[in-house]
Amino acid sequence: MADESRRFHTIGPSWSERAKLGGLRTVLSPDGSDRRNLFLHGVHLFAANRALHLKPGTRVAVDFGCGSGRFIRYFGDRGWKVIGTEITPEMIKAAERDGIPPNCHLCLTDGVLIPLRDDSVDIVWCCSVLR
Repeated sequence: MADESRRFHTIGPSWSERAKLGGLRTVLSPDGSDRRNLFLHGVHLFAANRALHLKPGTRVAVDFGCGSGRFIRYFGDRGWKVIGTEITPEMIKAAERDGIPPNCHLCLTDGVLIPLRDDSVDIVWCCSVLR
């Protein structure tokens, strides 16, 4: 896989470096306070909860840019099948380290193509990826 820094611009530490930080600093604000990261996480959880109820009966999601897997766990723990895509091998390792529900899978991608059949997922979740 190509070095992410040439494909996707990051502000501050690279995604590879962020994967080592742990917790919310990995995927939100690496230099931010715990209070700031908890606030951002709370806003994201509110949106995720809303997404759970957008289309009753949906049960398959792609977490595009899953990072350390916080929303794979959120949706997966609520009975969803989740495919987490990520461009950074270190983030995939961080997600595995923190645990992935049994109905969920991780996929290293190029950040452009999602290796799934058309119409095979109900929603695509993209949180704090496209800035």
